[in-house]
Amino acid sequence: MSKERTLERVEAEIAGGDLGKARDRLHGLIRTYPDDISLRSRLASIYWKLQYPHMAGCYWFLEENQNGARRVDWRLWMRQNVSVVLSFSSHSR
Repeated sequence: MSKERTLERVEAEIAGGDLGKARDRLHGLIRTYPDDISLRSRLASIYWKLQYPHMAGCYWFLEENQNGARRVDWRLWMRQNVSVVLSFSSHSR
């Protein structure tokens, strides 16, 4: 299935309230298109609707323009994943 067709199905599932299935499809798309940041943003929005702010923060982490709620979620994710953040910083040197 093409990326565009899969995104159409994601939007239909969101509209129909099947956020779990939309989430799973987006995870699949991210595995196939890891450089497409817009997919991560969509996934973060679904996690936010599912009331998983720490997971939303994980996927909003890469966005440059973060509003107040997204910044809080990202900070929450950072606090919960300090070891991950520190390992990234040690590998970048």
